[in-house]
Amino acid sequence: MRGGARRWLSEALWDLDTATPLYEEEGGTPRPSTPTRRGKAVKALLYSVNEAPWGHSVRVLLERYWRAAGLEPEEGLLAAARELDRYC
Repeated sequence: MRGGARRWLSEALWDLDTATPLYEEEGGTPRPSTPTRRGKAVKALLYSVNEAPWGHSVRVLLERYWRAAGLEPEEGLLAAARELDRYC
């Protein structure tokens, strides 16, 4: 599954490179995104710990990653993930 982590991270970085100029052109107004786009980086994290990244909720995916990696959830990221999930 580690190769999957590299692929998903590459996709997430490409999305970021594509979205950044659009964000700046619109004066900092975020554009709507698809659930897949929002979750790519988190899915890469799940692949890196040999977990299958099923689902679209960024919050749920992050919680699964923290549990699989044996890490404590970070409240700031959890709050941001909840906010992202509200838009799709």
